[in-house]
Amino acid sequence: MSGPTADGGGENSKLFVLVDCVDGESVATMDEIRKISHVTDIKETVGPYHIIVTLESESNEELKETLDRIRKITTIRSTLTLRASHDLEVLS
Repeated sequence: MSGPTADGGGENSKLFVLVDCVDGESVATMDEIRKISHVTDIKETVGPYHIIVTLESESNEELKETLDRIRKITTIRSTLTLRASHDLEVLS
């Protein structure tokens, strides 16, 4: 597998977003998140976060916009974003 090039191309950037939502709203929140582009996987979890979302895109700007859309969902209380270790500039 090749790594990203210096200009950010060559491989999709990947983010993992942990989502804490209003109690009892996991399913509805997941339904809303599924409608957003660049969401490649979504799972309900057990623990302090209710959902984990995987985002992928060739564009860091698209990932930032996708995060903004997710964070605007009214049933979401907070998010924690993790990036794959090869994606050094996604959140900077």
